[in-house]
Amino acid sequence: KSIQLNRKMVHKAPPENWMNAHDMGTLLEKVATEMILIPKGFESVLEIMKRAPKGNKLGELLPEGTPLARKGGRLMRHIHDVAILSAGGQQAVIVAMISNFKSKKKAARALHQSGRVIYDNLLKNGPQKTKP
Repeated sequence: KSIQLNRKMVHKAPPENWMNAHDMGTLLEKVATEMILIPKGFESVLEIMKRAPKGNKLGELLPEGTPLARKGGRLMRHIHDVAILSAGGQQAVIVAMISNFKSKKKAARALHQSGRVIYDNLLKNGPQKTKP
């Protein structure tokens, strides 16, 4: 929750467009559980995220065909990726933001490994049973 990009969008956005990791996670959770946007709008947001290339960030070390809807980016010394990952009958909302890194390569590797660790844990834990 304490990491914030604190940078205005490149394109005009009235009046400011700030986002932090907690806010992004909350938004993605609502998208993933269809609690936000009308169904048609929900499908388009998720479909756009599903079409994003899987490599180079959280999806780099995932097996081919792993369901992943993501959006990432880079600004100066900040790299970020947000995703909805499905594996083992479960979904995980992932928000990864790395700031002020000294090595772009190490920052990217941290994202790659994070995606794989979360994927492996989803498979290991399997579907969660809910109480009636």
